[in-house]
Amino acid sequence: MWVSTPGFGAQWCAGALSPKGTEIAISRDYTRAARMIHRAVMSGMTSSGANATDLSVLPAPVARYWARHNHVSAVHVQTSPVDPRSADIRLFDDHGLDIDSRTERKLESLYFREDIRRVLHYEMGRIVRRDSQTDRYVEDMLAKVDLETVRGAASKVLIDYNNGAAAMVLPRVLQEMNCTVIPLNASPAEIVLEQTEDTFRDHMQEMGLIAKAVKSRLGIFVDSPGERCFLVDETGEVLDHDTAFAVLSQLALAAKPGMLLGPASSSLAFSMIAEEMNSRFVPTKITPGAVLRAAQHAETVLASDGSGGYCWPDFAIAFDAMFTTVRALELLAQSGASVATLKSRIPAVAHKKAVEFCPWDVKGRVMRTMMERHLRDRVDLTDGVKVFVDGGWVLVVPDADRPEYHIIASTLDPAKSSSLVEEYSALVRSVVTEAAPESEGVVEKT
Repeated sequence: MWVSTPGFGAQWCAGALSPKGTEIAISRDYTRAARMIHRAVMSGMTSSGANATDLSVLPAPVARYWARHNHVSAVHVQTSPVDPRSADIRLFDDHGLDIDSRTERKLESLYFREDIRRVLHYEMGRIVRRDSQTDRYVEDMLAKVDLETVRGAASKVLIDYNNGAAAMVLPRVLQEMNCTVIPLNASPAEIVLEQTEDTFRDHMQEMGLIAKAVKSRLGIFVDSPGERCFLVDETGEVLDHDTAFAVLSQLALAAKPGMLLGPASSSLAFSMIAEEMNSRFVPTKITPGAVLRAAQHAETVLASDGSGGYCWPDFAIAFDAMFTTVRALELLAQSGASVATLKSRIPAVAHKKAVEFCPWDVKGRVMRTMMERHLRDRVDLTDGVKVFVDGGWVLVVPDADRPEYHIIASTLDPAKSSSLVEEYSALVRSVVTEAAPESEGVVEKT
């Protein structure tokens, strides 16, 4: 949930659904804004009769880990990675997963009805502070790693911590793995400055130059919550998220065949990689929470949200950039392959995208039109409508947050992918025009 003021945080958390006396853990990042909201949230908790366990500063994956292993719900407060002028309140259930949309709606309803629970002075909750909650997380992480192999490889790795809390955890693990680490931006930052896309792109290019200069086996940029990452290969090239996911998929499935999970919008290449590795790719809904819930399947080896979040279910059902770093180094050491070599093995597919404007009240009509058009065809309804064609598929899916539709085609033929995108973009436009002639056309194409 997005939060703009401490008063909102206090009032909202006072209206929580948990009964009186419930224990709720709360953690935060290093920033001043998160510290302020963190204290307001604890005030709201105790005023409603809940007991707050203050975990202080932790990376978000460690907060999830703590919630799961202690069987309590948790709240994580962070300055928004998207907009540093606001803060995010993250809510995890006692399995360390994001709360579902139904629970979100209940909480929002309580707040907007101002149905905020208050208790008598003798019923107020208590605050218990727990420091140094990373030890068990580090121990369990090391227990999942083939230390003999990674120590023998003595890998050199470049890590950009983005001034986040991952810098308080990951160095301990990499030291045990006998890695030579070149750290960047490892000191905590209380103030986060807004970055444009161009500024971030320049920063990543600089990181690539450093990775090439120091001859690191792998470069990793870890976002400030510690959940998502960018990969840099030994040549200094920054991998986009699809390429990084494909590289990690090859490493993971070569070591252990099984199920590979990713958003329904993931390219045809992932099905081809999985098939080659005697595994299978299973599409999920595009939202990160849906990916994590699907990752609980026993056969899942690796899951990704397609935006730099990677979940390794044998360790934790969470997007964890720290464990991704550790697992990637382990798998590279076991395979003896380089990132650049794995990148060259990714199947070549034509993955085309477009975005069409669509008013909220017309979205349902677009879906009905798609279903009526393909009643006799092979379709997948995991997220939107995916229509299978010879050599690939086309997906028409509504945006959850904007009045838009995404049209994505993935085939072996660039001309065919472009043709499919044009055809179904025209279909969306025609439905919108019939319902609202004043609507505008294409928002974006890639």
